[in-house]
Amino acid sequence: MPKNKILYPIKRKYVKRIFDGTKAYEYRKHLCREEVDTIVIYESSGRGMVVGECEIVDRICCNPAKLWEKTKELSGMEEKEFFNYFRCCKNACAYVLGDVNIFLKPKSLKEYGIDFVPQNYVYL
Repeated sequence: MPKNKILYPIKRKYVKRIFDGTKAYEYRKHLCREEVDTIVIYESSGRGMVVGECEIVDRICCNPAKLWEKTKELSGMEEKEFFNYFRCCKNACAYVLGDVNIFLKPKSLKEYGIDFVPQNYVYL
């Protein structure tokens, strides 16, 4: 069965934490459709390249306080950062990340047929 992928721009500091295993969740204010099972990682600050992929093994949506309690151990961020991101949000969401594939050679957006820098996400 073919994988359904979504490209997300992720800040360099969080990409490093995903790659070193200290960040097991990718937080978002809204999740994409359920059929997506892979996040393609575009390093939005720093190289500006597609640097890897990670498997989505689950999704969590609940209020921000509950999500923080469930995920804080491997959040890859400070509590203040987390609550600042979700300020004014009734719901907070996270992708639970599984296997990570770090590209030996980063790829350009053009290699994915994208000719703009995404601000949010792009289905592939």
